Amino acid sequence: MSTPANQRPASRSHRLRRAAAALAGSAALLAASALTPGTAAAADRLPEGLFGSGDPQMDGVWRQSVALLAQHSVGYTPAEEAVTWLAGQQCGDGSFLAYRANPAEPCEDVTGADSNATALAAQALAALGGHGEAVDAALTWLAGVQNEDGGWGYAPGGATDANSTAVIVGAFTAAGRDPAEVTRDDRSPWDALTALQLGCGAAEDQRGAFAWQPDEETGDLTGNGPATADAVLALYGSGLLVDPGTEEAAPLEATECGTAGSPSGEPSDGDTPEEGGGGEDGDGTEEPGGDTPGEAPGDRTDPGMPSDGASEEAPPVPAHVTAASAGGAQLQALLGANEQHLVTTLPGSADDEQPDYGSTAKTVLALAAGGHRDAAQAPLGWLRENAGAWPDVTASPAALGMLILAAHATDTSATDFGGTDLVAALDRLGPAPDEGAADAAGDGDDGGSPGAVVWVVVGVGLVIGIVIGVLLTRRRARKAE
Repeated sequence: MSTPANQRPASRSHRLRRAAAALAGSAALLAASALTPGTAAAADRLPEGLFGSGDPQMDGVWRQSVALLAQHSVGYTPAEEAVTWLAGQQCGDGSFLAYRANPAEPCEDVTGADSNATALAAQALAALGGHGEAVDAALTWLAGVQNEDGGWGYAPGGATDANSTAVIVGAFTAAGRDPAEVTRDDRSPWDALTALQLGCGAAEDQRGAFAWQPDEETGDLTGNGPATADAVLALYGSGLLVDPGTEEAAPLEATECGTAGSPSGEPSDGDTPEEGGGGEDGDGTEEPGGDTPGEAPGDRTDPGMPSDGASEEAPPVPAHVTAASAGGAQLQALLGANEQHLVTTLPGSADDEQPDYGSTAKTVLALAAGGHRDAAQAPLGWLRENAGAWPDVTASPAALGMLILAAHATDTSATDFGGTDLVAALDRLGPAPDEGAADAAGDGDDGGSPGAVVWVVVGVGLVIGIVIGVLLTRRRARKAE
């Protein structure tokens, strides 16, 4: 693994920024301890470079990767110890576990490898640069555990699901690799994802949506909001770091069906689908729970699927982009039906729907990745107005990081996001960045951010320089007399 480019002795301004961040971090730690049971005890055992004060057993690598991507997106160079901690979590075979308490010990249990953590760590390290060997090793491991259908499950050998396949696609694209060329038995990730898309056999408001997985018993597909957001983001060829300047590849258009009830106009099987919404758990991961049959678009440009009206002058839209645009249209309709945000149902409470903040942020990323700036503004506006109600948001590096990434994807200020400085809040949860580019983060009030501390130090230095200059001038004058 390459040595980070920013390894160098800390300057006086760096030490001052770190001291200021340490004071702010102490306050954040106390607040998080009051909110999260057991956090104080867990924090005593946390490594210095890790973001967040909660128990990292399930999400250490994930939240670290999101935090580093977020800092990078606003122009900061993350602290050396934060990057080193993430790179040090990698196992000898290239994979990552969710968290390794003692990286000095080898990863003996290969069944504990986490495809999602591996993929997101690869995205972060690829974005930061200087970690080519680590990224290549992660991608080699991911290619080695690819399923025969072209997709991936959460654990090696597990059944393909849309969310895992999508984050892994993001890893390959972040490293400049074409996902279409990552195949197993001639099947690519595009094949795996489009096979999970509901077609004309589904209820009209479900067409274009993606299922998390087929039903284990029937194989039926049920539309799932978080899975759709992830799949659309991946099919547009993007990871979590979305280029805000992306041009629209194809308009958002709902799946068009032939008169006989199939995308191609061929006779359908006559089944009457039942509308299903799928179940979600508190983490935003939904389990397939309906029996809605779906017809997945093939790995081709389907004449019955939406297109951009390609002519002889314009090349046809690739099938995976067409699938993404249909999924984006379904997401847009779903947002419109829920006041511009996705919802989740808490376990054991079928009627108590709650806002799904994380999946709404992911939807912003997905729409922005397709160049649909106007469509992304509506859910972004909802997040700006309501993100403060996201439980424990200021104590969660992953939550803050996702909001910062949504702001970046839409070229929106992250330092004044609904009145909150997301960048400063994230900096308080981990090591202060080594260098800041405050202007890149937006025009909001820097408050206690590292950039503000730097300018204070510069101002003090200028004043001291002026005073010294005046004293030297007077001394010379006295000698001359």
